[in-house]
Amino acid sequence: MQKLFFTGISLICCSLPFFGIAQSSDAQDKSATLKEPNRFPHWGKLGLSQNDPNPLGRNQKTTIHYRAIDATSVTLVIYTSEGNKALVFENLPPGIGSVSVKANQLAPGNYTYALIINGRRISRKKMILVP
Repeated sequence: MQKLFFTGISLICCSLPFFGIAQSSDAQDKSATLKEPNRFPHWGKLGLSQNDPNPLGRNQKTTIHYRAIDATSVTLVIYTSEGNKALVFENLPPGIGSVSVKANQLAPGNYTYALIINGRRISRKKMILVP
């Protein structure tokens, strides 16, 4: 198992998706390498990615990717900063998928979105919509 150091934080698992420079702790390889973003990282069977672009401009569209292998029920819910449901995407297909959201569907502000699989919230991320 190889350790990676990223801005002072030691990461044990090499398959974590992240941006930036990673430096190997192996004595033989001390060179810094650029880690490119991976839109479909090895999450296992479940996962939720950060929306892209974020922050979201007024006339833009953002995409949220998810992974729900072997799920029977997949829902993505976008909440306002007060915790109210702003948008609900129900009956999404299991597997690897995505949801597109247009900025004109929401008012400017801070939002949280959650992936709910088989009735359980699996993951949550933040999204910003600027005026």
